[in-house]
Amino acid sequence: MKKILALVLALCMLVPVLAIGGCGRRSDDDKGAIIQMYLSSFPSNLDPTAVTYGSADAAKMFGLLYEGLFTMDSNGKLKKALADKVEYYVDARDNTLKLEIKLKKSRWSDGIVVGADDFVYSWQRLLKPSNDSPAASLLYPIKNARKVKEGLCSINDLGITAIKDDVLQIAFEDGFTNVEYFKRRLASPALVPLRESNATKFDDPENVDYSWDASSSLALPLTNGPFKYKRVTDKVIELERNLHYNGVSESEDNAVDKVVKPYQLVTLLSEGAKADNQIDRYLAGDIFYINLSEASSDTIAKAGKTVTTAIPSTYTYFFDTTSELFSDARVRKALSIALDREHIAELTGRGAKAAAGVVPYGIEDTTEKTEFRKEAGDLFVPTGDMEAAKALLKEAGVTKGSISIEYNRDREYESAIASYVRSVWKELGFNVSDDSKNTKYIYGISSGANELTNGTARVIGMDFQCLTPDAYGMLIGFSTQFSGGAIDLTTENVEYSGRNITGFADDEYDAVCEEIVSALNNADRADALHRAEQLLIDKSPIIPLFYNVDIYASRDLSKIESNMFGGRNFTKVSQKNYRNYLPVEEDKKTAQAE
Repeated sequence: MKKILALVLALCMLVPVLAIGGCGRRSDDDKGAIIQMYLSSFPSNLDPTAVTYGSADAAKMFGLLYEGLFTMDSNGKLKKALADKVEYYVDARDNTLKLEIKLKKSRWSDGIVVGADDFVYSWQRLLKPSNDSPAASLLYPIKNARKVKEGLCSINDLGITAIKDDVLQIAFEDGFTNVEYFKRRLASPALVPLRESNATKFDDPENVDYSWDASSSLALPLTNGPFKYKRVTDKVIELERNLHYNGVSESEDNAVDKVVKPYQLVTLLSEGAKADNQIDRYLAGDIFYINLSEASSDTIAKAGKTVTTAIPSTYTYFFDTTSELFSDARVRKALSIALDREHIAELTGRGAKAAAGVVPYGIEDTTEKTEFRKEAGDLFVPTGDMEAAKALLKEAGVTKGSISIEYNRDREYESAIASYVRSVWKELGFNVSDDSKNTKYIYGISSGANELTNGTARVIGMDFQCLTPDAYGMLIGFSTQFSGGAIDLTTENVEYSGRNITGFADDEYDAVCEEIVSALNNADRADALHRAEQLLIDKSPIIPLFYNVDIYASRDLSKIESNMFGGRNFTKVSQKNYRNYLPVEEDKKTAQAE
């Protein structure tokens, strides 16, 4: 009996050793899961502030690479990100309302601490008169922000200060009191930090080694989110764990997979840069996540079980209102109301909803508990009204003209939509051409390389991404006063030179946007936002067609999370039996170690 007991005790002592030394042990070379996936198509631009126009996929990519002060979960609830302690007060010294935000400890992908100065620089960059980003107007509650943007005062007068390395102080304009509303704006994916020493290299057109254009970039930007760029080429998008992310000391890295579980997220584009090219790899078990947001209906059907969610993004046709043909609002509206949006939504093959206005569903109205779209209703009833369209054209005295439709040919449903639109507009008497084959999207906007001549008026089809939890981010950019333009003080007659991509300039719309910006309470602001949307529908510088949805399929992955802007959170994602899918080199090293 004593011998048996001794043997049992010996085995008990041996079991932990076997567990540690056996196949279950992680070797030093095993850094975690290397998840093969199709995250997105090849990005056109690596500037995180360029997320308004183009493809909604940009929000997915940048959400993994950058982190701002706050974020919004999939239900629209505000959550702290880099913000740690937040307080606001009226400073008795200058009688100014101020907001102070202490940052959590986190570092850039090169190990340098993320500081308050990085937010100061990033926001000053947005507010430069030469910067065209419509996200600048999100900062207008800040003291002198609008004057800085319009070139009327120095950047040094802006009410943003790093009062400590990790404390950001924001001083507000006189009369502004709704700090909670402003905090929700700070969740915008366009308001993430940038480090000046790094970002200025990418802004310098003379520095050939640095470019925000992903197709020509020799160096990759620093990031402060859970992942960093490892490699970006036309054949691969490789993101790697940022060991410096979130809650770390200045001298030590995070332990492997303590904060960010996957080691790498790898999108191979050798098979093609579209989900349609990648679906066979997914069905064969070679990739474990496939983004189907831009896929054809056949590809979505092949994928089997999918997850579909609404995102605050509207597929939109943008008119060049500076062209002679589109200078009359009646012509633009005629072209808009002639289109059957329900039919267009069906053409997408993805269960998308026809646009009922500019602003999509899921955007808040007076509070996060009310919804803008439900309050506004459908502003396009009825649609596909050819007789009304013809009457408007007759009233405007326009019976013909040449139009070019530009769109992203890589998305099958955009071609189908353009084909339908051409047929409708041709029936109205217009000569409509397809110029998409020459279109190059830079910053999500068609480049000047495709300028048209002979009086042909341009229409550009793109995703239009909401940058805020309320309608402000989608409506304010069509005002010449709030769209990123600056006052040209060198001219004899001082005028606003609005930079919204439609060229739309309308005094009535500007006046309503002024009300939006100066509103002192949520109810007045929401009322002005609704009137602004109605004006956009009436004057039609754009044609909202359908509301984008996010669709993906995955296998053997758990804990995938999302935010309200359509961004993915893979920070805590686990891959079942991930060791089985590590590259061969990793397997060999593991076997040798064992």
